[in-house]
Amino acid sequence: MSGGLSWGGVFPTDESAIATKLLVEAWAQLTSSAGTAFRSSLSEPKLTDLLCEHLKDISEATGRLTGRWGQENPFGKIDAAAGKRITSYRTDIEYFSNRSTPTLKLVYEFKKIDGNNPRTLTKYWGADGMGRFIDGDYAIKQPVVLMAGIVISPKAACVNTLKATLASNRCEKLNWRSAARIIEPSQGFHEAHFDTEHLRPTDKQPPVGYVRICHLFLDFPS
Repeated sequence: MSGGLSWGGVFPTDESAIATKLLVEAWAQLTSSAGTAFRSSLSEPKLTDLLCEHLKDISEATGRLTGRWGQENPFGKIDAAAGKRITSYRTDIEYFSNRSTPTLKLVYEFKKIDGNNPRTLTKYWGADGMGRFIDGDYAIKQPVVLMAGIVISPKAACVNTLKATLASNRCEKLNWRSAARIIEPSQGFHEAHFDTEHLRPTDKQPPVGYVRICHLFLDFPS
């Protein structure tokens, strides 16, 4: 991303770029440490929990970030008159900062994917993956979000298989902004492999009129 604000002045690009770069570096530190237990055999929630805690430890000293990292943050809607909760959900990892105007709320949704297992790819682009940023309640009115694929098969082949799936008829109902579904290289982050753009329901739509999902992929040393 370029410096300052983008998307009509609604998104602080500098801090988001630093945060995403730090997240990728933190992942590399955890996976490359000698004798590490941070391996693909761990569940997705355990991996994101460890990653987020490591980000909290290194964020200010290494990344010079003064915002807040959080994971599994509860959100939802309530009916105040009835005194009850209507919806409830939790995000994987997010970075929040009010240092800029507007404030930065960057949400990362993690999914384990295996290029040899189509079911994992469906989870990635389906209702509990990308769908959370399109029709779901994640990152409402936020113009930029990230999907982070935790790759447990050879990365290049897995990413290519996923891109082919996104371009296929199986994914035609993902409210694509235009006919060109895959934007490559990413226009959002150097660490991301590609972007996709989607329309959201009016009450969830960002001021720019669509959400940009930046897709980055993290793997483990062979």
